[in-house]
Amino acid sequence: MTVVWEVIAFLAALFGGWLILTSLGPDYSAPQTAAQAAVGIGIAAIPYFIASMAQRAEIMKRLKNLSPSGEKEETIVDRAKDFLVGRD
Repeated sequence: MTVVWEVIAFLAALFGGWLILTSLGPDYSAPQTAAQAAVGIGIAAIPYFIASMAQRAEIMKRLKNLSPSGEKEETIVDRAKDFLVGRD
């Protein structure tokens, strides 16, 4: 599933970048340029964030399956969650 989100994020980044570059044309006023650039950034950023969350979920699944004992499994997963959230 992460590969699908990575492809979507890549295509959205291309389209968002194209919107940002076309907003710099001389035909637009300053508010129109700012609005079009903001939409381009949103189109590029939102799928990237979703792909990043999908990758983190996949990492958590892999970490959960690493250790054979239940006690170690919990501490590894808890430490990984704390690291990803920033409580480290």
